Amino acid sequence: MNSPLKTLIVDDEPAARQRLRVLLIAHPEIEVVGEVGSVAEASAFVQEQAPQLVFLDMEMPGGSGLGLERHLSKATRTVFVTAYPDYALKAFQFGAVDYLLKPVDPDRLAIAIERLLGGVPDIVPPGPAILDCMGISGLIERIPLDEILWIESFQNYTRVYLANTKKPSLCRQTMAAWEALLPADLFVRTGRKEIIHSARIRAVRWKSRIETLVSFHSSTWSLQLGRTSAMRLKASMKSTAAGSTDVSGNADAS
Repeated sequence: MNSPLKTLIVDDEPAARQRLRVLLIAHPEIEVVGEVGSVAEASAFVQEQAPQLVFLDMEMPGGSGLGLERHLSKATRTVFVTAYPDYALKAFQFGAVDYLLKPVDPDRLAIAIERLLGGVPDIVPPGPAILDCMGISGLIERIPLDEILWIESFQNYTRVYLANTKKPSLCRQTMAAWEALLPADLFVRTGRKEIIHSARIRAVRWKSRIETLVSFHSSTWSLQLGRTSAMRLKASMKSTAAGSTDVSGNADAS
């Protein structure tokens, strides 16, 4: 058996550090050798101890976790643990192995550790096959990328419409955060309120200058667009191969 990974926990919240340390007890592959509450403390620790793995909070008093990058050796791996879903793209650009949302779900932590050990392929940004949706209750829902039909803004949250579901998932992520994570060749931002999965579109019915209806493969959901959003979708579909999608009239594609 390989030696456990020497691990540092960096978080300004003592309760969050304690929770993560307790969850890691179930994983003998991980040995917590230290915990600190700031980037300054972390930079001093890594220069002295050179941990193999760092669980790193994003936003802390005195500096962002991203500021630790210049102090880490190339051999040190990083998993971000944060309450902020909007920084995922920056975390992966940082070189993080994974990005966990608080409160950390034990099953999701297990996936991150398996990924660290090579059992699960590293996430390749910006379009991982599975995305995390933090619900308003704080629980994490796993969202399959291929199942997303569209995402829309809703008050201070976003709603994610999935194939083969009866109601959308309500998430804390902003539209900007979703746009940064979703692959641009598959998802179209048609306006302030919608991001549409173009590969899922079955038919687009241009009913009038102010009313357009979009239907989707493997779903009874449909999306009504206003004039500006419809024009942006139409322009996007003209610039790519439309495949079997019907965009010409009122009849669905056969």
